Amino acid sequence: MWQPEHKTTKLTILGGVITLTLAIHYGFIFEPIFGDQHWVHAIHGRFCYIPIVIAAAWFGVRGGLAVAAIISLAVLPLIFGSDLNQHNFAGEMAEIVFYFAIAVLAGALFGRELRARQRAEEMRLQLERSHKLSLVGQIAAGMAHEIKNPLASIKGAVEIVGDESIAPAEREEFRAIIFKEIKRVNNSLTDFLEFARPGETKLAQVDLSEVVKASLKQVQTQAGKHGITLSGPVAEKVLAHADQEKIHQVLLNLLINAIES
Repeated sequence: MWQPEHKTTKLTILGGVITLTLAIHYGFIFEPIFGDQHWVHAIHGRFCYIPIVIAAAWFGVRGGLAVAAIISLAVLPLIFGSDLNQHNFAGEMAEIVFYFAIAVLAGALFGRELRARQRAEEMRLQLERSHKLSLVGQIAAGMAHEIKNPLASIKGAVEIVGDESIAPAEREEFRAIIFKEIKRVNNSLTDFLEFARPGETKLAQVDLSEVVKASLKQVQTQAGKHGITLSGPVAEKVLAHADQEKIHQVLLNLLINAIES
């Protein structure tokens, strides 16, 4: 059903429909064409249901009853001014009763439908809020995991950098790892605060051998604390078309989870 947006527009349309139905009821439209026929009088009364139903749909039971009252008052002069026999007079009065009955019934039905739609909308909004909260919880859990791993690498690298017995070149290499992991933590926090999706995958030619070596070096201190020795040959120049940062993250997650297990 089409419903105008503004109340003034609705009232204007409703006023036009009431005027039209009363004009039909008073015989200004059909009777000049078809004459004084019984079926014309039947149509007169039935047309008055239309504005009552429209008012009930737009304004509820009160709107329907108000229009029913307006139409009833407007047709009473015609009823009492016409020379109607007892049977026809009773029929006209019964028609007025039906006006009010239809107003109550239509208003109740439309009100029930409106309340059902409102409840459905409230449930939809509640589900959306629940989904968002669930998503925030998942992101928070993922964020904790994403931050924990770089912090473990940073902790191990700091210990190596502070060890004067380690060669300066190797300590410098671990300083670079510290800055890199801090940057990764910052990027993860930025994504969380912006509630953004992960960035686009940046595919490029990647040397997986170097990624594996870098990942092993990052976790070697943490592995040593658990009595784990990382060893084994790493093939050289294993090339792949991939996102280096994401491959690196996957390897770190696997290594750290394996060490902790």
